[in-house]
Order: sequence, then structure tokens, then C-alpha cells
Amino acid sequence: MSSTILLIVLLSAHITGLISEQLLKATVGGSVLFPCSLPGYPPTFYWQDGERNVLFHWKDGDEIKEPNKYKNRSEIFRSEFSSGNFSFRLDNISPEDNNTTFFAYVKLDKQKLSEERCRSRLQVSAPYQHLVLTVNHTTNSATCSARGGYPAAQVSWKGLNRSSDEQQDLQDAETSPQEDPTEKTFSFTSSVNVTGLKSVTCIVYNRHSHESITETKKIPGLISEQLLRAAVGGSVLIPCSLPGNPLRFYWQEDQSPYLLCHWDGGKTLPGCDKYNGRFQVFTSEFSSGNISIRLDNISPEDDKKTFFAYVKFDEQIQSERRCESTLQVSAPYQDLVLTVNHTTNSAACRARGGYPAAQVSWKGLNRSSDEEQDLQDAETSLQQDPTEKTFSFTSSVNITGLKSVTCIVYNPHSHETVKRTVEIDTAAGENKKINVAAIAVPFVLVILVGAVLFYLWYKRQPQDPDLPNQSPIELHPQDRAQAEDQDQSRAPDPPSEPPIEYDPHDGAEGEDADAAETAQDPVQEEAADAPGETASLTGTPVGIRHRTKLSEDAAASPEKENLLK
Repeated sequence: MSSTILLIVLLSAHITGLISEQLLKATVGGSVLFPCSLPGYPPTFYWQDGERNVLFHWKDGDEIKEPNKYKNRSEIFRSEFSSGNFSFRLDNISPEDNNTTFFAYVKLDKQKLSEERCRSRLQVSAPYQHLVLTVNHTTNSATCSARGGYPAAQVSWKGLNRSSDEQQDLQDAETSPQEDPTEKTFSFTSSVNVTGLKSVTCIVYNRHSHESITETKKIPGLISEQLLRAAVGGSVLIPCSLPGNPLRFYWQEDQSPYLLCHWDGGKTLPGCDKYNGRFQVFTSEFSSGNISIRLDNISPEDDKKTFFAYVKFDEQIQSERRCESTLQVSAPYQDLVLTVNHTTNSAACRARGGYPAAQVSWKGLNRSSDEEQDLQDAETSLQQDPTEKTFSFTSSVNITGLKSVTCIVYNPHSHETVKRTVEIDTAAGENKKINVAAIAVPFVLVILVGAVLFYLWYKRQPQDPDLPNQSPIELHPQDRAQAEDQDQSRAPDPPSEPPIEYDPHDGAEGEDADAAETAQDPVQEEAADAPGETASLTGTPVGIRHRTKLSEDAAASPEKENLLK
């Protein structure tokens, strides 16, 4: 149903000519096609612009000549009329064609009025050329210029701050556009203040073509005023070039009494012990005004230190402070490791030995959309070595729903970036869960089967309330007869019957009869051999057998007899 409706909409748009209504973009000096597709060959049609200037006019198959301001610039394709194609091409586009609207008037039926079809509007652009950016150190300003563009340019500026190394928008720019009276294209000149900047960028944006062109210029500071980058463990040259050979000078650390070196009247005086063995001067260059020094074995503690030279050219003039430089120390992060924990659905990134503290960020590739996204929920902890003063860090982030994850480590002093990317294998996490289940399930089954077997074995053991832990004792027939006699002698007489005298011979004969009867019954003989069932077949309680055994032992030993009593 939905596909049918879409087909009807497209056919309707084609029939009414709406499919050709559009904004057409063209470049100055180029060409553009104005499309128009109709359902058939109309008896009458003509093209005109918004000011009613007619380009083409056909009636009953014949062209009607009319004044045409676009003559020699426009072309229509007569061979395509039979198929309903009434498009035309406009050549040699100029800025004056910008925002011009063209449309066709069509009479599909002689009995009906003409209808407006195939409306299109033209948007013209021209790229800016010869972009030039210059810096004037005298006025501390930068100037940007370009020409030949259309429409008027949108000019903006950005600058890199010398002290913070942060890029910033420059808002105080002054821009003046000029239009060529003949070509109708534009040129411009724009200027901005660059005080305190390390570099400056001019950005020119064309709002019709949506294209931007840029130009960047580094702004060299005075040789005596600059930020010097140095690596931990390395060396840095602190430059100073003077207009002549000074009488005396010394290098000093700012806001401290420490002197690195002192030169007076051709002699080098000793400096402070703090920098002893760490700096180098070039005495052979002093006569040419070069009093630069080299500082060795850079450490994180040298970061943001400022050094300058006090110079005296004339005895009649006070010493001047020259050649101020500030150190910016950095150390690259090493041993960057990125790991993925499928159990916690997290990734962890760590590195060490860097300076200053790292700026850690994360990016992830979404598993469903394949789009890269910034991960904002990372947790990063920094640790500084108390001796080396370098940093290490550990950072972790959730990776649920990601195909890959990237850890990005940025050094704000060296502007270097190191990164690691790892693919996230979801099958590994699932296999780990399956392996745990594969180990746990058989283990639990073994425990359950063992418990059942132990229970069945325990149920088959004889249960004696008097001696729960003692095995049954097999008695000789004569001993069993004596035990029965003793039990009968202890048992109270029945209240309704007179006492019966016991004859030992009767007990023995009874025992012999029982033994004979038991020997004749194979079932009872087999049962008697089974452990734990002897007491039930003989008919004698276990407690009686136990006492009989004690009596027998007592007869053999007086000590046992005393214990029995």
C-alpha cells in the first residue's frame, strides 16, 4: 500500500512539473541546466525569467522570435521535445544572474489557460583567489586580503595564545569589502591585532558554495622574548643576540637570586652551585654580541622557569634586562597499554613517564551504527613520581555497545598525541561465560550425585539406638543361650502366669534345634552371611548379644568381671 502511494506521488510530481522546482547552484563563468519534464508535447509553451524576459517561445510546433536578453547564452534541445523534455542550458553565468528565477508557461490543451511549470532559482558563487596573510611586527597586527569572489566574503580570525597554547576567536577584526563595478565580484581587506599570539589564522567563508579557505602565519617573537620548548633529559639553547659586545652581563633565573653565569671585562666569573655543570656559554661568540647559553639535563622542575640576561653596554648607562625566555618542559608518555575486560564491559588505558599531566580522552565505534563517538564517562587517575616528577595515569571507560575503543593521550606542552585502538570481541565475553558454566555445572552435578550415593549407603546401614557406632557381634549358639537365660532371669514375671523354671538342657536343645533349622533354610543362611543382618535372623537383640560378650570376657579376666559389675 505504501509503495503504491509513493508511486502515485512521484507520478503526480512528474506530471505537474514539481519535480523540476529547485535551487540551482552555478559558478561564475560556468553553465547550468534548467530542467523541465512534461507529460507530452504541449501546443504552446515558453520560458521566461522573473522579469518576464522571454527566452524561448513555441506555438503549434513553430518558434516565435522575440527579443531575448539571453541570446547567445541559452540553448534549448528541440530533438527532446517529442519526449516531453523542454529543459534549457544557460551559459557564461555572471554574478548578475544570482537569485534570478526562470519558469515555463505551458498550455497543454487549447481549451485551457497556460500553466506555470518548472520553476527554478539560480544561486551564483565565485571562489576567492590570491589569499594573502601578512604580519606587521611594528603595529602588532595581521592583514588578510583576497579578490575575485562572489558573494561578499565572511571573514573570521583565530589565534594561538603564546602563553596558554590555546586557540581563541579574535573578535576585534576590521573587514572592508569592495565590489568590482564591471565584474561584480568582490575583494576584501581584513586586519586584526596579534599581541600575545604565537600564530594567527585568516578564514574566508563563501556562504553560497559553503566553501572555506584559510591561511595561517606564525608570529615570531623577539629573540629575547619567547617560549622555549625542552624535553626532559635533553638540552635547550636560550638565545640572546645583542647589537654589540657588552661590557658585562650575567644570566639569572627570574624571581630568584641564582646566577647561571657572570661575564665581566672579558672574564667569566663563577655562577651558583644550583646550575653548576648544567649550562654552557660560548665565549668565542661574545664579541659578535651572541651571549646565548645552553642549559643541559632538563628536568620537570625547570618547567615554567624564566631566564634573562642583565646587560651593561656603557658605564654611564644602567644595566638593561634583555633576552627573556621561559621554558616549557615536556616528556613523552611511554608504554601505553590498552586492555579490555569482558566481564565488567570496560576498557582500561595506562601509560607512564610523561610530563606534564596527560589529557586523556576516549573514542568508541558504535556497534550498531558504525559511528565514532566521544566517550564522556571515563575515570582517569594521575600519579606523580615523587623523585622524577613525571606522571603516570590509569583511565577506564564503559564499552557497552561498542565495536572498538580508542584511548587518546595528548601532551599539552609538546602537542603530541599517542593513541591505542583495540577491537572488542563480543564472542570472547560470551565464551568466557560459557566456559564458567561448563566448569560449574559438572562440578555441581558431581556434588549432587555424591550426596545421593552417600544417603543411599547410609540408609542401608543398621540403626541401633543403644550403640549407634558399634558393629554387631556374632555370638556362638551356646553364648546366645546363656544370654537368653540371663535376660529371662532379669525380666519380671508376667502378672497372670506362675513362674517357669528354666532348664539349661532345654535351652541347649532349643539352640540345637534352631541351628539345625537355620542350616536347612538356604535363604536364612544367605541372610546370615550378609553384614548387618545377623541380629535380625537370630532373633536376639543386639543389646543382649553385647552383654553376653562382656560376660564371656569377664569370665576370662577378673578385671573385666569387676568392670562388668
